Amino acid sequence: MTEREDPLRSLRRFLAEEVGCEPSPSPAQRAGGSAETHFELGVAYVQMGLLEDAVRELGRAAEEPRLRASSAALLGSVHLERGDLERAIGWYRCGLATRGLPRRTRVGLLQDLGRAHQMAGDERQAARAFTQAAQIDQSFRELSTVPLSDVLGT
Repeated sequence: MTEREDPLRSLRRFLAEEVGCEPSPSPAQRAGGSAETHFELGVAYVQMGLLEDAVRELGRAAEEPRLRASSAALLGSVHLERGDLERAIGWYRCGLATRGLPRRTRVGLLQDLGRAHQMAGDERQAARAFTQAAQIDQSFRELSTVPLSDVLGT
């Protein structure tokens, strides 16, 4: 299977090169635990303020294509909270690269990406993200945040 056919290999390379973190082990390499379990643990850790644990669990959940955007959105916000703008931007981009995103989720990720670029002082990239969001949904500026239920797909 080529890298083009194996999105997980592409994700791992992206995580290593663009986000700057070590990719988590493949499902065959780690013992037990489903992607849903890792995601749920990650959400719980975020709520408890245990950000290192959240990053680990959400990184594992992000390997599952159907959880990738939700995990990436949460990982982006965790890194943003920690002041690691480069990784936050990388995770938002990772979420946006997910196929078949609902419009509202895409707009929320673009809005978050734009804010992260603003915080990093890159107004050009921020404007680009906000423009893309406006092209999808003219009312996106009225959305202060995307509800967690939309990000989580519930």
